[in-house]
Amino acid sequence: MENGGRKDFLPSTDLSEFLKTEKLGESWYVLSNEDVSVLVDTVKPRIFMVYVHGQFGTLQQLIYHPNGYEREMGMWGIVPTYYVDGEKFFPFLHVKHVKGIYLDNPPEKVVFDRRQNRIKMVGVKCFSEEKRKLGNITMEILLNNNKIKLVVDYPKEAERTEVSSVWYPLYNKYRQNDISEWRDIEYFQEGFMGHYEPYFEKMVDKNINLFDKYGRVPQIRISSFGKSCYLKSGTDPHRGNVFNLQILIKGDNKRDKVIFEFLPNPISIRVNPLITAGKSERVEIYSKEKPKVYLDEQVISVTKEKEGVYKTKIIARKGKHILFVRTTQGVSCRKFYAVGEVEPSLVKMGKTAVKLPWKTMSLNNIVPSMYTLDSLEPRLRIGVSFIHAYRIIPVIITTALISKDKSYVNRAFECVEAVVKKSHQFDNGDLLTPIGWDSEGKPALTNASRPSDLGIIIRALLYTYYGLRYFKDNRAKKCLDYASRYAHTLLRMQNSDGGFNCRNTYPDLKGVPKAEGRGTVNNWIIQVWELANIYEGVNSVRANELKQMCIRYIDWYFFKRKPNALRVCGSGENAPNHTDALANLSAFALVKYLSSGEEIYKQYAEQAFKMAAFTCMHFIDQPEHSFFPALYKLGQFYNQPDGVLSYGGMHDLEIIEAGLFLKKYLNFDFGEYVASYNFGDRLAAYIKDNGAIYGFVAKAPNYYYRREDAAETLDYGGVGIYGYYYVTRKR
Repeated sequence: MENGGRKDFLPSTDLSEFLKTEKLGESWYVLSNEDVSVLVDTVKPRIFMVYVHGQFGTLQQLIYHPNGYEREMGMWGIVPTYYVDGEKFFPFLHVKHVKGIYLDNPPEKVVFDRRQNRIKMVGVKCFSEEKRKLGNITMEILLNNNKIKLVVDYPKEAERTEVSSVWYPLYNKYRQNDISEWRDIEYFQEGFMGHYEPYFEKMVDKNINLFDKYGRVPQIRISSFGKSCYLKSGTDPHRGNVFNLQILIKGDNKRDKVIFEFLPNPISIRVNPLITAGKSERVEIYSKEKPKVYLDEQVISVTKEKEGVYKTKIIARKGKHILFVRTTQGVSCRKFYAVGEVEPSLVKMGKTAVKLPWKTMSLNNIVPSMYTLDSLEPRLRIGVSFIHAYRIIPVIITTALISKDKSYVNRAFECVEAVVKKSHQFDNGDLLTPIGWDSEGKPALTNASRPSDLGIIIRALLYTYYGLRYFKDNRAKKCLDYASRYAHTLLRMQNSDGGFNCRNTYPDLKGVPKAEGRGTVNNWIIQVWELANIYEGVNSVRANELKQMCIRYIDWYFFKRKPNALRVCGSGENAPNHTDALANLSAFALVKYLSSGEEIYKQYAEQAFKMAAFTCMHFIDQPEHSFFPALYKLGQFYNQPDGVLSYGGMHDLEIIEAGLFLKKYLNFDFGEYVASYNFGDRLAAYIKDNGAIYGFVAKAPNYYYRREDAAETLDYGGVGIYGYYYVTRKR
């Protein structure tokens, strides 16, 4: 699409049309219709996520809990449990105080009916927190129109039962039935006796309705059919007093039947979370009567398109905006961002990026791990300049292509060659970089060199190669040779079964047994595969060695690793079944398809990427985080509450690179669209006027923090990779 000589890049929809009833991988299922979608996990059996779209307006995710560690333990979502002798039993293996563990607990049988939008899990084993096994349950989930029906059959030993559901806490009103008065949901912190109360719990009745008076999230009606509904709301004192909202269905029968019904608000707004600044954009408003619409407090006109649907056109300047809609029946409020021109933003970042490398003798031209946001001075991170910072190179090369200024490529070459000079060289010329260097330029954390770190420097060398080739500079061959020598070191690191250790010692490459388990993090296979493709015309033997190494690792990951990666993906430091791990899985499956031609791996590649994309945030009050992978483990590094969903790091790079990889080889449009939204997230709210990028941000209802003094250089990774794609794709 073209717009006044400027190329548009943002998707024209919120991508909810890609949600459909299907199986994803070996363990996840989607039940979907035009208005509601449900993501079901059969590894830790539960309803993991619930999305509304269609008549409810813009795509949004409704399930949320401020304790991110409970996501890995399986507590996020809609989860049935039961009690025996006061002990609580869960439909998964509960791993307490152990990070990164995601044990496999598959049902004995799964019955999936696409036509009926129904899934039944039979023989789900249940365990206490102490891992004591007692009894099985059967769970049936049915999506019918706007209703999710959950039926649970418990074992005979169950003395009382409980279905827990946690909701994004924008709801501020509740009532017991459809005719009673709405009452305030109290997220209070001060108890009635003046002491601290993190939450209150109130029995409501067998039915409960939730409502947001600002019209951001749809109404929910929860019916328990004779059981008791308990409303539990308040704050989480361990996580910055983030709001928390939970509905518990309690009873003593051997069967639970619960219906979650979603009801449209008097007004719903459909507007993309990110739009192009200065471009006319369509907005749909669903309302029975003609609404009055305000854009940033200015009245704008609307026209009736059909019964219950009104439309308007908006043209917004760069920045954050608020749509406010009012009728006699209610109001609705929606935030969105207008993103400005891409190339000036990329050049601004590139001009900053070349200023950041160290200028000291010991670290000259090494890219720092961190830098100050205002003065742009390099800084160490915990006393180390990590190789992770070399994710900055693509944005420098992108700037060179936009500006036609070779000095940027020269700067990139100086930085990558500085790493080469500091790397260990084996007798045959293979190269190995440590994880980083201390202030004196000596290798640091020498028990933590990782296979994926080599992928980071290979990526930097490949992009520098592309830049030098563009300017017809013979040093491009030198970059290619360096990249090949780093990649060849991976053969030394690969185990006999095809797997890798998460970490190795430097430079003797011994495995570190106490690290985070076997397997690698990051999309390093993409870089090695692309390098091998280039080498096909240079050194076919080397190209074949590298490709076979990738394939052997993928085979280990799919067929030898336990549990199977298609059931529980993630390895090394990757959080299991997190967006990063799923994006990597999609890249692995694509390489397997490219090498074997087996159609099933193409399907797995697309399915894994869908899993990655739809496990991003999608919260309606955070439009600048559309399709951005949320993390909950970053707070500990920034003196912030651990567990609160956060933004930052290289996680946009992981999904951007995988999405564009799938677009390149499969013409998978969804991969490009998700990458575009991730790129847009950065441009919308996180680029400073001086070209620096805000890094760590923790954001949730009732809590906000953004680091203002410094950021990690690796934040440039995603924008650089997408920026290069943006300026080199066919205009």
